[in-house]
Amino acid sequence: MLDFTHVDDIVQGIILGMNRPKYSTGVYNISYGNAVPLETVAKYITKCLGTGSVKVDPLDLEYPKRGSMNITKARTELGYKPTTHVFDGINELLS
Repeated sequence: MLDFTHVDDIVQGIILGMNRPKYSTGVYNISYGNAVPLETVAKYITKCLGTGSVKVDPLDLEYPKRGSMNITKARTELGYKPTTHVFDGINELLS
């Protein structure tokens, strides 16, 4: 599970962080906030392209599953609102 984040959302988060009050400090997670399995993303890409296949190596399943980042602090303190889901970003890239 990976929390794919569109570059536009990352830029939004950086700009919001730069514009926060100078007295405000902290670390913010800037991501989409919703993890998607890599295999699901790969299968979606092959479906969009109309070609290819996805092969999952059993060793890949042993890697740590990162999951979703908690973006609550960025939402509440910065007003961060990610807008582009990974599938929408793929559609944009392939169009």
